[in-house]
Amino acid sequence: MSAMEKALFEATFLITKEDIINMNTDRERLSVSGKKKIALYAAGVAAICAGVLLLLNFRDSLYHAICWSLLILIGLYCISYYEVISPALTRAQSSRFYEVFKSSIHSRTIRIYAEKIDIISEERKIRLPHENIHSIAEGKNTVLIYTDESNFCFVPKRVLDEGILEKIRKIKN
Repeated sequence: MSAMEKALFEATFLITKEDIINMNTDRERLSVSGKKKIALYAAGVAAICAGVLLLLNFRDSLYHAICWSLLILIGLYCISYYEVISPALTRAQSSRFYEVFKSSIHSRTIRIYAEKIDIISEERKIRLPHENIHSIAEGKNTVLIYTDESNFCFVPKRVLDEGILEKIRKIKN
């Protein structure tokens, strides 16, 4: 590798509030297995069905009606958690995070080479040889480049073209 190796791709961008929100919602979405989602959804459906059946058959007192209605509400919560509740909470937390730290968020440059990825900001320069990349996860709006199980850098998809996305996908596949 020569000292003046030419990057396959280079982009400089400013991290926006929407980028922070997208990164966190993508990370949340990617961290939950399909089995967990299905299990919670099934529990929600079961709670709703049980609540409706109990409400229709055992409504002899206001206390029972309230209990069965609460069971239905718990079921609705379970069904909507991963698609509605969790993303809404993540968006709100990410928005607050951005507002607190926006003065310390600076532009970044990403350079993708044949054998490494450089991510450069005012605070630091991260050089990731491909063999040191633990994994790459592609969300709806961001690409998460993991250096181990929990640490990652992210790049908004808005700064990447489809050709470079293909190259990134091939790094760890």
